[in-house]
Amino acid sequence: MKHRKSTFCMAIGRKELAIAILIFTIILMLATVPLKAPSTSSMTLGVNYLSSGNAYDDTTNSILTRDFTLFKNNNVTDITIRLVWSAIEGSTRGSYDTRMIGNVKRALGVAGGLGLRVHISLWTHFQEYATWSVPDYVTDPFTGKHITLAIVRSSTMRRAWLDMVSWVVRQIQSYPAIASWQILNEPMYDSSFTAVDQKANFQTLWGDAAQLIESLDASQRPCTVRFAIDDSPWSGDFDLSSLKSLDYVGINVYVDPNDFGRLQWGTWNMVYRAVNDTHARGKEIWFTEFGAWSSNAATQERAYAYTLDVAIARGVDGAFAWAWQSINSIDEPYNICLNTSGSAAPAFYELASRGIPTGVPSVLQGDVNCDARVDIYDAVILVGLYNSVPTSMNWNANADINGDNIVDVYDAMLLASNYGNTA
Repeated sequence: MKHRKSTFCMAIGRKELAIAILIFTIILMLATVPLKAPSTSSMTLGVNYLSSGNAYDDTTNSILTRDFTLFKNNNVTDITIRLVWSAIEGSTRGSYDTRMIGNVKRALGVAGGLGLRVHISLWTHFQEYATWSVPDYVTDPFTGKHITLAIVRSSTMRRAWLDMVSWVVRQIQSYPAIASWQILNEPMYDSSFTAVDQKANFQTLWGDAAQLIESLDASQRPCTVRFAIDDSPWSGDFDLSSLKSLDYVGINVYVDPNDFGRLQWGTWNMVYRAVNDTHARGKEIWFTEFGAWSSNAATQERAYAYTLDVAIARGVDGAFAWAWQSINSIDEPYNICLNTSGSAAPAFYELASRGIPTGVPSVLQGDVNCDARVDIYDAVILVGLYNSVPTSMNWNANADINGDNIVDVYDAMLLASNYGNTA
């Protein structure tokens, strides 16, 4: 390998190496000035794929194939499948629904066959009115309420939740389509309740869950928590130090449909600090949910455009739309699936427009975003993917110009040697 790269460097020559260095210098300079976003980005693009009954028995193989093919053909490479606790486990502790997990396995098989990556969201809802999301037997020992918060108020209920997580991971970890595990969705608590330290218990819980999954998952896929930005380390609800047990960070970001400069919950400044803090820790940060509650298709599309522009400008690593639901689509006010025929809303195509075309390699070496030219935008994308390999969450084969399964300086040199070329 060393001999091959040494020979390659000689072939590249001093001129090309100088151009590569120049490209990197230009990029560093551009980091301090505004740069018009290119039409594509190196973000991972995805959708949260929902079932109206949370058990995915309404998504037949033909529906899965139809929807997932649409995603693939429109540069949307990833999906999230939501596993709600009450859909997995019913009134009896330890009695898990094998039919439901069978439906998830079907979805994983279809997604994997099409080359899509699936993120498993062990989905939770912590508002006290959300009794539908937890099994019947779960009870908070302090209030007697049937709520998910019991997992940070009762050691017994905590163990029950971890047992459920363990069972799910054992059932599906062998599926190669799985790209990551999302441990908790929007952990939140009422600070006026002081009988137990819910904050500390949450932070310990996701650390223990990540360690548990790591012990069970032979492929060692990354874990995260999906934070509501207004109930996160950047709102002061949790400690930044608690991120150390996570492989990447998810935040859920919803704009006010009447004023995109405002968020429905939290603030854009919280988002900016989240991006900076996460990247400073060497981790990726994703918008694990984003959208706008609006029945007006044009408003929804503009909200997507605004949110994605911010994501690209701030260097967010992934953006996942909330949500796509094919059956009973009107039940989900954020839905970007228009009808049971699987037609997509304009907002979906706004999301797709930010993707790097898949399956359509450019004839130009160095044309990473496949826009028929090798320019600064290709260099920016390549730098964002630097040191990535096929198992990386942000892998993009277009940036691996020399095909040696790593994006490195040798790919940058090839880009430099073709800089300015057009098809």
